[in-house]
Amino acid sequence: NKLVSVLYSKNCIFKIIWFYLYMFIIIVFSKIFFNFINMNKFYTPNIVVSKCLNFENCRYNWDKINDDFVSKLKNFLNFIPVCPEVWIWLWIPRLPLRLALENEKIILVQPATNLDLTSKMNDFCNKFLDKQENIDWFIMKNRSPSCWINDVKLYHKRDSYTILKKTNPWIFWS
Repeated sequence: NKLVSVLYSKNCIFKIIWFYLYMFIIIVFSKIFFNFINMNKFYTPNIVVSKCLNFENCRYNWDKINDDFVSKLKNFLNFIPVCPEVWIWLWIPRLPLRLALENEKIILVQPATNLDLTSKMNDFCNKFLDKQENIDWFIMKNRSPSCWINDVKLYHKRDSYTILKKTNPWIFWS
C-alpha cells in the first residue's frame, strides 16, 4: 500500500510527466536537427558563369562587374566561373575583341593585332564543356564577343568600323 501511494503521489507523477515530455522534446528536436543537416544533400545546380561577374577582375580593361543577381545566387548554386579570353592566353588588360564576318563565316578577332582567335576559342569551349558534368545553366556576360549571349556587334570585316548587325546568341558555346 505504501509503495502504491508513493508511486501515485503528486511528486512522482510530476517527475514521470516531465521525463516523458523531456524525451518527446529530445526526439522531436533531434529529428528536426538531423533533417536540417541532411538538407544539404539536395542537388545543387551547376552554373557556368562569366568570371568577370563578381568573381575576378578579368575584363579587357581589368574591371569586374558587380552583379546583384549573381551575388544573391552564390549561396544556392554551384558556380563554375570561366573567362574564355584568359583561358586562350589573352592578357589582362587586353585589347578589345570583336566578331567580324569573313568569307561568310563569323570570326573572333583582335583588330589592333589582326589576330584571328576563332579556332583557339572554339577549341577552348569544346574542351571546357567536355570536362564539365551536369551543367544546368549559363550566366554569361551580355555583349561580350567571347561569351556572346546577346546583342554583340557583328562587324562587316575584320578591320572595318561598319556594324553589319547585332548578333544572335551562342556561337562558341553551342
